[in-house]
Amino acid sequence: MMQLIRIRLDPLNKQTVRGFVNPNVFHAAIEASIRGENSRVLWRIDRIADQSYLLMLTSADIDAQFLIHQFGFKEESAQTVDYEKLLSRITKESKWIFRLTANPTHHAKNDKKEPDGKVLAHVTPQQQMAWLEQKAAKHGFQIELEKTKVIGSTWIQFRKKKSETRVQLKEAVFEGVLSVTDPSLFKKALTEGVGRGKAYGMGLLTVIPYHE
Repeated sequence: MMQLIRIRLDPLNKQTVRGFVNPNVFHAAIEASIRGENSRVLWRIDRIADQSYLLMLTSADIDAQFLIHQFGFKEESAQTVDYEKLLSRITKESKWIFRLTANPTHHAKNDKKEPDGKVLAHVTPQQQMAWLEQKAAKHGFQIELEKTKVIGSTWIQFRKKKSETRVQLKEAVFEGVLSVTDPSLFKKALTEGVGRGKAYGMGLLTVIPYHE
């Protein structure tokens, strides 16, 4: 069963602070929390007002208490929603309010070292919105430009554990309104994510019903 899990994060917890700086901390803990067979987990950090939350979408059996012990308030429980019910409501031309934390990128041309082109980040809101429009067309939805915007954009830089490999990603957070053009493709985008950087808290697209 596909489920959406939300855990409120303790900003004074040392592990949470480490995770805010290095998303690999969250990634490793999420992987360790999976019971049974390994399965993909889409996740992101949501910052709403003065609270921060770990949001996860997965069909895996997650030990939420383990993650609460690592990052949250020990007296609290995780909030869990059956995502299959939402997926069953996806229909063509239906409208939704969405949030997406993503890593907008493009391939640079004429890079001799990388035949497919070096992967570079889109850094301006205009570039990031154009990227989202292109992705939307491939993932079965269309954004309403006048109601959609980039609400945050920041560089994330860290080194992988036990490695000198340096990772640098540009994170952009989008909020707005979309309409579904292809329900099958759109459901796939919801459950498999959009764009790169999924291991590091990017790619998770979430929606709630839109009422005009």
